[in-house]
Amino acid sequence: MVVAFALNRRFVFENARDDVGRCAGRFVVVKVLAVLQALAVTLAGAWLLRRGGMGDRADTIAHVVGVLVPVFSSYLMHKSWTFSEQEKT
Repeated sequence: MVVAFALNRRFVFENARDDVGRCAGRFVVVKVLAVLQALAVTLAGAWLLRRGGMGDRADTIAHVVGVLVPVFSSYLMHKSWTFSEQEKT
C-alpha cells in the first residue's frame, strides 16, 4: 500500500497540495472502502447471476465485475478527495 500511495502521489496526482500525512490517511480510507465495495459487488453479483441461471460462471463473472468497479470509483475518490488539487485554507 505504501508503494501504491507513493506512485499515485508522484505520477498520477502530481499536483496534490495537501500534506503527505493527510493524503496517506485518506488513501487508506479509500482503499478500505474499495475492498468493501469489491466484496459487496462480488457477493451481490454472484447471487443475482446464480438466480439468473448463469450456473458455474456466476462466481467468476461476479468476481471480475467486483474487482473492476472499485478501480473506477477509487480513482474518482482519490482525484476528488485524497489527492485534491485545491488548496486548503
